[in-house]
Parts: sequence; C-alpha cells; structure tokens
Amino acid sequence: MTDSSMLRGKPTGKRPWCWQEKRARRLIRASMDGQSGCIYALSVYCGLTEIASDSGKATFQTSHDNIASKAACSISGVKRALIVLKKLGLIAVTTPPALMGPCTYSLLVSPELTSVQNANHTEGATLEEGNKKEEEPSNNLARKLEEIGKDHIWKSDAEMIFALYPRKIGSRPMAIKAIWRALQIVGVGSLRKAVIKFSQTPDAIRDGGKYCPAPLKWFSEEKWKDFLPLPTIPAPVIVAPSQALLDVRVMFSKRILTVTETETANVFLDRLTQDDENLMSKNEKDWATSMKLARSEKTAKPLNQTGEER
Repeated sequence: MTDSSMLRGKPTGKRPWCWQEKRARRLIRASMDGQSGCIYALSVYCGLTEIASDSGKATFQTSHDNIASKAACSISGVKRALIVLKKLGLIAVTTPPALMGPCTYSLLVSPELTSVQNANHTEGATLEEGNKKEEEPSNNLARKLEEIGKDHIWKSDAEMIFALYPRKIGSRPMAIKAIWRALQIVGVGSLRKAVIKFSQTPDAIRDGGKYCPAPLKWFSEEKWKDFLPLPTIPAPVIVAPSQALLDVRVMFSKRILTVTETETANVFLDRLTQDDENLMSKNEKDWATSMKLARSEKTAKPLNQTGEER
C-alpha cells in the first residue's frame, strides 16, 4: 500500500501546480484525432497553462521561445499549435503593433465538447456531466461537427472528412485513401454534407454509434451517395403544335388530295416553323418533302405560248 506521505496532496507555496481544463484537452484530442499535430497542440496548451500559473493570471505576455521551452517542441510547432488552439476557442492572442514585443495570450473557458468521436472521455467526470452529455440532442452533434469541419485547419480535405465521420475504427490510412477516392467523384463540400447528414441517422447515433460501420467500409462501398442532395431536374418544355401544323396533319390524313386541296396544303406547309417540324413524325416529314418536290417540279416545267404545259 502506498504511504500517504508519498501522495502529491494539494498545491503549496513550495510545490505550486498549474491546472488545466480536462474538457479543453478532450476537445483537442477529439478534433485532431490521430493527427501528429495533436501532440504539439496538447504540449503547447500544457506549456501555456504553466506560464499562466507562473504569472498568476490567465492573461499574460510571452514569446514563442518561452512557449517552445515549456512545451518541449520547436518554434514552428508552437506556431502551428497556436493556430489550432485559437481556432478551437481555447486561447485569444493579441499581436502588438508592428509586431514589436511579445504577444498577449489569454486562456479562455473551453467550449462545450460534444462526443465528436466515440472515445470514452469519462475519466474524472461527474455523474451530472455524463448525464448532460447523453441528453444532448443529436442535431447538436451535427452542428458541432460542421463547425469543426469549416473552421479547423487540416492537412488535407480527406483528413477533414475523416474527422467528421462519427465513428473511427479500423485502419485510418486505408480510410483516408477511400475518402480520397470518393473525392475524385464528388466535391469536398458535397461529401462533407453527406457525412454530416449521415451522422444524424439512427445507425450513427444509436447505442453510442455501436452500429455505425467503419469509415473504410462506408466510404469504400460509396454509402455516401445515399446522402447526397438529389439533382435538380428542369421541367420539360412542352411546345404545342401550331394551327398550321394541325392543318397540315388534316391534309396528311386524307392521303389523296384534289388540286385545290394540294394548293391549300402547300400554303399550310409554308407556314410551318422549326418547332412544328420538330414535332412532325417521320411519315409526316416524308410526305411534306414529297409535296414540296412535286411543287418545285411543276414550277420548273416549261410553258407554251398559250400558257399550258408542253
């Protein structure tokens, strides 16, 4: 059994502590699941809380070098992590005019964390907090996922889509490849909306996502196509036949025409428009062509002096 004198107890003047919000750490882990930048973000957040503890207040001035020394990472890693923490709403950064001097940092109250992924973050949480998390409506999950998808900085569109997927099991690299294949078919905006829409379905929510398929299976089988918005099909344009076409069809139905009816049919044929010709059947077009040819041949025949055909 461990001696009680060996337990760390409470902070004292000789052994001061720096405290962190577990909710903030959960938010970082949930929003950057599986990414290498998650380690930098957690380390930099830890370093900022230590600097805040040394300053005795939540708002303080410090340099990138000091943050890098506390976080045990490079300055470039600090800069990338600060962007992430700012996007997540965990810190506020005030840059001095003309970039002269260190920036001012403020540690903020972490935003409410929805179960963005199915990891079990119940350590140290009270029963009341757990009940609130279970009672949170499913539409809040979709809203939080959409905010993370819009605002967070990702290495690629595929990683952003993967982070939006409600359950992360199986091979992450293979799932990323499956998402990339989907992005060759559909745009990132449409795929993001499809994933968010799927996250609101019973299969994705019921029993903590127990029945939600693995991302590799879901994207490989192109299940996202079931959640794409239906394409808008324009209404067909219906062109009504003109009176000239109706008259031509009456003449066509007679088959055998008198001389007077033939002249009348030719008048109707001259009145036809392009839309009328598109509405005519093949037989009607053939008949109209033969009528025009007969008229042209009759016109081309030479006449004698009495005006009669030779």
